[in-house]
Amino acid sequence: MFRVRPPAIDRYLFAVLETITQFRLRKPSFNLFNSTLFNSTLFNSTLFNSTPFNSTLFNSTPFNSTPFNSTPFNSTPFNSTLFNSTLFNSTLFNSTPFNSTLFNSTPFNSTPFNSTPFNSTPFNSTLFNSTLFNSILFIIYHIHPPQNPFD
Repeated sequence: MFRVRPPAIDRYLFAVLETITQFRLRKPSFNLFNSTLFNSTLFNSTLFNSTPFNSTLFNSTPFNSTPFNSTPFNSTPFNSTLFNSTLFNSTLFNSTPFNSTLFNSTPFNSTPFNSTPFNSTPFNSTLFNSTLFNSILFIIYHIHPPQNPFD
């Protein structure tokens, strides 16, 4: 079999394409992500693993010490006499002003509400259950009898 030779221009283009293909298949000499830039001192060194982030600054006295775990929050002002003392559990709330005469005395359970004005003569007496009232109704009925629409 004979191999047909392409014309000169085709040979030139073929050579260019072959060169590009070979260049793409080869590993480049400088790899941006696997090089010194990202695997160097800048990122894996003292800058991020040093004192400013893993040291005294965040694990020291200002955050784990007296200001937050000490006397101001766990001491006398909140767990002591102030809230569990006489002021709140004593005479002030369980004494006379709230459980005594003021609310259980005459003004609320006496004569004004359970006496004569509401349970006496004006409402349950002669006025509404008497001959006078029934006589008036009888007269009104006979003067203006109900109208029968079929009359």
